[in-house]
Amino acid sequence: MRAGRRSELLAALRKREQFDTETGLPASEVLATQSPTWFAPARKYVAMKWPTASARHRASIADALATVTPRLVKDNRGAPAPRVLRTALYSWAFRLALDWIGRKSVDISALNTPTVVRSAPWTRSPARWTGPLRRTTR
Repeated sequence: MRAGRRSELLAALRKREQFDTETGLPASEVLATQSPTWFAPARKYVAMKWPTASARHRASIADALATVTPRLVKDNRGAPAPRVLRTALYSWAFRLALDWIGRKSVDISALNTPTVVRSAPWTRSPARWTGPLRRTTR
């Protein structure tokens, strides 16, 4: 066993972390390997809510998820243009963008990390939020 790995396991012991009886790994490592990405439960949530939601509520759900989801990715390598990604997430239309976000969204367990949570625009501050991509009628 390499020294770095040994020190990681000893640190987990010092933090009184539980260990999995089957794998022998600290519980946090087991959770990280089994954690779904952010996008998977977000899609399940939409599938659950959509049939009974009003049109306005559907738009609100799509807008909220399209605002937060692009920030909850592991890295931006290979990302479509921000406007294309937001349009795809809002309308669930462009397959390429949805495939990318499915691969790159952060694991649910990463939401325990304050820096990951702070990177998402949870509020509608003008500096971070572009607003919904809806047609305006005049």
